[in-house]
Amino acid sequence: MSDAEIIASLSAAGALVVFGAVLMILAGALSQITPKGETKRNLWLFFLGVASVVGGLVWIGMVYRSFGT
Repeated sequence: MSDAEIIASLSAAGALVVFGAVLMILAGALSQITPKGETKRNLWLFFLGVASVVGGLVWIGMVYRSFGT
């Protein structure tokens, strides 16, 4: 991988991690104003955020692993 490809890939993975963190924060904020019985949407947002963060971290790990070889 060239340096530009590594930088672009790490930037995209970092953006995915930040996007997931924003989704989790949004889910937490929405849970404060959502009536008690309607929390299913907030859980989906939270789990989507967790999946985005985990996916971004795995992507970063894969880039670093390929960079080392």
